[in-house]
Amino acid sequence: RVVLTRSRKMQLAGRAPEQLYWLRSQAADAQMREVVDVFGVVVDPDCLCGRCVQCNAWDWRFALSEDLRGNPQVSEHTLESYEEFWVCGGCGKVFWEGGGFEKAVIHFRTFLPEERTPAVEQLGRRENESAADPADTSGPSDPPPDKYLKMQEQGLSQQRIRAQMVRDGIHVHLSGAAAAAPPASSGS
Repeated sequence: RVVLTRSRKMQLAGRAPEQLYWLRSQAADAQMREVVDVFGVVVDPDCLCGRCVQCNAWDWRFALSEDLRGNPQVSEHTLESYEEFWVCGGCGKVFWEGGGFEKAVIHFRTFLPEERTPAVEQLGRRENESAADPADTSGPSDPPPDKYLKMQEQGLSQQRIRAQMVRDGIHVHLSGAAAAAPPASSGS
């Protein structure tokens, strides 16, 4: 383990200074890029938003909206808008793949070396295209790759397929339909 710090005054005993890295940047995004570059961190696009933001667990339980009725973490409106949820096995926090999830994945994709600029440019282009015709809920005009067709054939919901598309860097504009609106995030 390595201690990351911005403080030059940090007092550590024994071998600890050997396990200390002083971050040069003050901005959080620049610090993240610095850590990825300096330590050679390989960011797996399939694992973006894979850990619980509350407790860091990687243990998820799938739940349907009816399973969460009465749970104070999720409003009735959210239960009506989304069918599928994920409950952290570590702390019990409830998440869903809505707008917050989508924004987080798009943001974290910028830390992938080959995705830094293209993901942001792609997002801007698709949002501008959607703004031109707000009634268009079709998403990208390209036909879905075999990967997404196979997911559909396996019986996965449109919400799950759309969340995977977001993880893969394909931004599908949310324009109101709950079934097509899946990537958001936590219930806070």
